[in-house]
Amino acid sequence: ITQHCEYVAFSIPTYGSFLEYKNLFAQSGIDILEHEYATPYTILDIVIKYGTVLSSMLQTYSISFDRALSAAKHFSSVGPHTKKVAEEQGKIAAILATRREAISLNYEMIFIVLKGSPR
Repeated sequence: ITQHCEYVAFSIPTYGSFLEYKNLFAQSGIDILEHEYATPYTILDIVIKYGTVLSSMLQTYSISFDRALSAAKHFSSVGPHTKKVAEEQGKIAAILATRREAISLNYEMIFIVLKGSPR
């Protein structure tokens, strides 16, 4: 993308995000994530290969849901639909159906503005 744009702005969740959600399923032996998010330093190490980082900022957020099923519906509308989630869908649905209490999820985002070199 830096080949076609002089400036690129984007954000990525960082390592440790959504641990509460991941742990909910880990208790039943399901690893809900196919990969871990990278640390902010790893992300920046990768990004600098594509241009000059003009700005970067870490921001922590918390989002609450009335129950785990609401969180799952939110993620299915905004997040990736991974192969692992598709394979474990029956088990995931059973866990979500029994978890009726509210759940709060914490996540950290890194925001980056990159100046590329269009070619």
